[in-house]
Amino acid sequence: MHIRIIAVFFLMSFCAIVVCAPAAAPGEAENAADARKHLETGRDLFYRGVHAEYREMVAQAQKEFLAALKIYPKYVDAHRGLQNCRKYLGENDRNVKDYKALLDAAPNNPEYTYLYTRLLDSLQQRYDMLAAALPANKDSYWLHYGLAIAKYKAGN
Repeated sequence: MHIRIIAVFFLMSFCAIVVCAPAAAPGEAENAADARKHLETGRDLFYRGVHAEYREMVAQAQKEFLAALKIYPKYVDAHRGLQNCRKYLGENDRNVKDYKALLDAAPNNPEYTYLYTRLLDSLQQRYDMLAAALPANKDSYWLHYGLAIAKYKAGN
């Protein structure tokens, strides 16, 4: 079951990268490629670390995700990887605090709304926040994705 969840997460993340990878502005292509390398290294370390229950590997994955975010701060998949690492390492309170601060600084940002709602325990609260943000950001992949996941987890 655990492997199946990881496989589904990986597949959804891959689809998100392919479908929603932001177009790099001129001169940003190298930075985007560097950020993607850190993301891929971080994902590999995270999955191997979780599978082997090796916390040091997950901690190293966290460093890779942070390196990707330093290069490209709006990289949603790197944020998701960082959130997963912190959750695994027992730092979910830090997740909530940091992503609430991001959302407070940019309340209309659909990506930050999605990232913050991933951390909420209440599926109803998650759904309500995402649905409230949708009218102002109708074309946001991440809001639609978050709503679909919330409905799926709720059994709808």
